[in-house]
Amino acid sequence: MIQIDHISYAYKKTEVLKNVTFDIPKKSIFGLLGKNGAGKSTLIKIILGIIIPDSGTVKINQQLINQFNRLLLSQKIGSLIENASLYDFLSPIENLELARRIYGTEKEYLKKLLSVVGLENVSRDKVSTFSLGMRQRLGIALAMIGKPEIVILDEPTNGLDPNGLNEFRELILKLNKENDTTFLISSHHLSELEKIATHVGIIHNGTAVHTSELKGTSAGTLDKIYFDLVKG
Repeated sequence: MIQIDHISYAYKKTEVLKNVTFDIPKKSIFGLLGKNGAGKSTLIKIILGIIIPDSGTVKINQQLINQFNRLLLSQKIGSLIENASLYDFLSPIENLELARRIYGTEKEYLKKLLSVVGLENVSRDKVSTFSLGMRQRLGIALAMIGKPEIVILDEPTNGLDPNGLNEFRELILKLNKENDTTFLISSHHLSELEKIATHVGIIHNGTAVHTSELKGTSAGTLDKIYFDLVKG
């Protein structure tokens, strides 16, 4: 689905990513783990075509991402980078309507999206009244507006309370199962990712130090893998 091949990138002569290579399988929930500053957000921006790497390539379904076709390929990808950018003075349905016009999605799809993310009963309420968890769910709906094959979420659980975390987990698992959506989720919260991820990649000091499938592993396995690799 997504092939990341020997990606390197430096910012002001400081190496941010060093020869990063791994594959993200189709229909997977891929957890991208690492400390703050490990290079996760930079890698995501490279996958989205926002940053051009110094070397290496990113392919989606065997199509190379570059500055010439990133807008075309972006139709296959939805993204939510940290907190959702929303119009607080509008309702969820109005926020989605603005995005729908850009993507050309049929209007009937908006109600389905709101139902999927559990906001159908507050579709006319002002977003300014929403909790952080509700805002994140609306952000995910916006990421899904173009019916993408892949959704990329960068630190989506920051600031969520236990109820918000549970709602987030249930939503991701539902979308993955029912829509066959592939997810790339970056986080430094190991226990949360372990509950939903099918695969994991760990970045430390800009280098991919581990990738694996989590199928059949016991609770706490990811913690052990991570701390064995990332000490200090």
